[in-house]
Amino acid sequence: MRRLDASRARFEAERAEAEREAAAQAQRLQRATAAADEAETRERVLVALVQDVVNKQAARLGRELAESARLEEERLLGQAKARVDTEERRLLAQLENQRKRLQRLRDLADDEAERLRRVQDEGSRGPARKRLRRGD
Repeated sequence: MRRLDASRARFEAERAEAEREAAAQAQRLQRATAAADEAETRERVLVALVQDVVNKQAARLGRELAESARLEEERLLGQAKARVDTEERRLLAQLENQRKRLQRLRDLADDEAERLRRVQDEGSRGPARKRLRRGD
């Protein structure tokens, strides 16, 4: 009976030790699970922060690109406007030269018409008329 009691006592002691180890292992498992959950939460937070930074960076780059495109468009528009203004001034100067030339031609035509009237008037007054008829 003593052996049985001793065996039972050893069994109870081993069982108690196994229960303590199981409880300690369960506690370690709980802590490891909690640590893994915290790490996962931190990872999600970090991923969210990185995504936020990437989104902000992309938005900033988008704004910078839009501003750069706007400035480039303004620059090109300014150059085109300057070329148009230069061409307009050239065409206006050309038009003014043509107008002056036309005015000179009109003045010459008026002078020639006046000269012809005088010649006709002189011819209708006398012997010059007979010469004009004969072809002299």
